[in-house]
Amino acid sequence: MEKLTNIEQRLELAPESIEKVDLLNEYVWEIKDINPQRGIELSNVAHAIAKKFGYERGAVHSLYHRAICKYLLADYENALSELLYVLSAYQNLGDRVLEGRVLNWIGNIHYRLGDYPVAIKYYMKSLKLKEELGDRLGEAYSYNDLGCVYGRLNDTLKAFTYFSKSLAIKEELGNLQGQAHTLNELGDAYQRIGDTQRALHYYQKALDIRTRIGDRRGQSVTLANIGWVYQQQNEIDKAEEFYVKSLSISREVGHKYAETSTLTRLGKLLIEKNECEHALQYLLSALTLAEEIKSKEWTYKAHEALAQAYERLGNLEKALFHFKAFHALKEEVMSRETAQKLRTMSIQYDAERAQHESEIYRLKNVELARANEELQKLMESLREVNAQKTALLLQVQEQAQALERQAREDSLTKLFNRRYLDIQLEQELDRAKRYARPLSVAMLDIDFFKQVNDRFSHQVGDEVLRELAEILRSESRSNDIIGRYGGEEFVIILPETPLLKAVAACEKMRLIIQAHDWRKIHPDLSITVSIGVVELTSQENIDQLLSAADKKLYEAKRTGRNRVCF
Repeated sequence: MEKLTNIEQRLELAPESIEKVDLLNEYVWEIKDINPQRGIELSNVAHAIAKKFGYERGAVHSLYHRAICKYLLADYENALSELLYVLSAYQNLGDRVLEGRVLNWIGNIHYRLGDYPVAIKYYMKSLKLKEELGDRLGEAYSYNDLGCVYGRLNDTLKAFTYFSKSLAIKEELGNLQGQAHTLNELGDAYQRIGDTQRALHYYQKALDIRTRIGDRRGQSVTLANIGWVYQQQNEIDKAEEFYVKSLSISREVGHKYAETSTLTRLGKLLIEKNECEHALQYLLSALTLAEEIKSKEWTYKAHEALAQAYERLGNLEKALFHFKAFHALKEEVMSRETAQKLRTMSIQYDAERAQHESEIYRLKNVELARANEELQKLMESLREVNAQKTALLLQVQEQAQALERQAREDSLTKLFNRRYLDIQLEQELDRAKRYARPLSVAMLDIDFFKQVNDRFSHQVGDEVLRELAEILRSESRSNDIIGRYGGEEFVIILPETPLLKAVAACEKMRLIIQAHDWRKIHPDLSITVSIGVVELTSQENIDQLLSAADKKLYEAKRTGRNRVCF
């Protein structure tokens, strides 16, 4: 803040001059993360003055800074177009240091758009240039960026290798701020693979350094990250403590983006604690800030959380309003990102084609032109190879997603399987006990299901299971958890639901199943179910709770079937 104040005072006194251009460019670089929109406005001023005085380097610097501000506002299309121009300008000026930095930023744009192979290409170009220049700190930041992109590609070994290289160089140079940055990224990488203990270890190391060097903006980010880890571990009070600390610092330093994200996460946390009125205060502030900084991503996230809070409070009109706003904005963001990616690819293609045509013009004899033509064919072959690699990567990602679904879904009914159901029940039971909230569990069994298989065939039995699963899914509430427990037996977990309300919900479901038109599966088919319902008591564990539900189910079977016992 002291540095900013000093530059502001000098700017007030400086007349239009080359010195003022340099001051404006320096000021924009300092405020770009805090207020990128203001950074764009001042870059325009700097560019106009630089052109007036014929100050080419200052003009290029202002365009470079303006492009970075646009990147920070997620205007990737315009940021890329300007950075490609700036890259060419720095090459003409012979400034290889800034050429390397621009290559890195172009890589960042492709990384943000999910075009990871192209991002790696630019990061590698930047790294090679920095190695040639002996720019050790620049190398460290390139390694850091490569670690991030390989982390996104789930190549954990490469990600950690690059992060380790980055950290080693920064430690060698004594660059504490850079060390904290990489330690924070390491924490994020471990958090992504579910290793929360290592994630906390690296986040804490990053926080210690940032506290020591007085990096308040960095502290606010890392504190929020630690809060997110504790929230994932269901340590709600610890998570809230770190979020509040992060919020206080981000407000102090004017880091509105961090403030917006932390307000939203804090609001969601309070919803989990069932403190919805308190949550609304944070979420409404988050929505206002998100709209102010023009972050559509955090705007739709705030709307989503507000919809959840109002639903919990029973204000369905407001819940519906925020849900519609969330859905519309998210769809807009997804469509915008897709369109941006396509336009970015077009800009990239046009830039490469322009560079290629310029090179052909420069080559004045036929032999060099022919060599360039062969080079073009080689580039086309490389593009095809990259396309094949991208297709293979997508295939691997799809297979990973399919395996993840298989780990939690029953293959026949697409409901949760028994293993995943046990995990969910453990979490809900812990939450119910911690916050003294009601929790009910229902066990449901199809009456005379063996006769269905014997009389009509196992294929008909499978159709009955699938149809019943669809009924359970459509007739349950959004926060109910349904799974196939085995054979023709299903379990329904009803959070925030006392026994009598759970019984009423199950009775309604039983009647719907009984009245369903099963004849579309087989003309002679009719299906009923028996249901046992219990409510958690303070001393019960999972096995005792399920055993109690099973006993009530047996009672329903023994006393005539097609009924709910509790």
